[in-house]
Amino acid sequence: MNIYEIIKKELDEKSSNWKILDKLNYVYLRSLQLLSHDSRWNYSDNQQLKNELFDKEVNIFNLDDNRVICSSWSKIYSDLVTCLFTDNDGFDIAFTEGTSEPHMYTRVFLIDGSTIDYDPLTKTNDFVRAKTNLLLKGIKIYNHKNKWSNEVDLEESFKRIGYEIDDINFLKNLKHVLLQENVSSKDVLDALLKDIDYSKLDLIELNTFLNMQYKKHTGTHLDVLGIKFKSNGDNTTTIKINDEDIYHEEEINNKVNIYKI
Repeated sequence: MNIYEIIKKELDEKSSNWKILDKLNYVYLRSLQLLSHDSRWNYSDNQQLKNELFDKEVNIFNLDDNRVICSSWSKIYSDLVTCLFTDNDGFDIAFTEGTSEPHMYTRVFLIDGSTIDYDPLTKTNDFVRAKTNLLLKGIKIYNHKNKWSNEVDLEESFKRIGYEIDDINFLKNLKHVLLQENVSSKDVLDALLKDIDYSKLDLIELNTFLNMQYKKHTGTHLDVLGIKFKSNGDNTTTIKINDEDIYHEEEINNKVNIYKI
């Protein structure tokens, strides 16, 4: 996949009146929609594989896999904005940054001295959020001395680029189920799977989204109900309730199929 050409074409068609912040945010959004977080990073016990994934080189003109982790995504995003915006008023330079743990993100510097961190996988999963029209939480904006009012700046920017945030609507059926007496864990799981459109999500994104939506209503994760996700190897997962197998999930070509057991 030539992700550079895909996004460049879209920017050429849409971005004539956008600010540099809007353009950077659009590339962030589209990269998260076009790519998926590699579930092997979370589920595999193979340390050699994890080392290979973390150190993998990428080519934005010819990506051989749309699955990424923090390091490969950061390289892709940094290369994209550098190639797209080096001659753009307002953009200065972008770097991949690392933390003390094995984690990487991208830091963008603007001509006016402002700095923007793009980090889709620290304390959030913006791969999931970008595919389900939720507020993106992996963007941090700084000026010379203080953090800007991120929510206001970002909300206005998202409106300009046409990203409609829908943090309110989800799962009316789940709310109804949770208000019933003697609701079972199976009832909650069935309500989640019934209401969610997971056609755009891969395996790890779907399971993250299930947890996100349950937590939105209750403040807790699904494991409180005994609901757990057990990896069976590459691209398959069993959903269990108190060690009883309930659903089988299988990812084929980045699409998930769910079967009752």
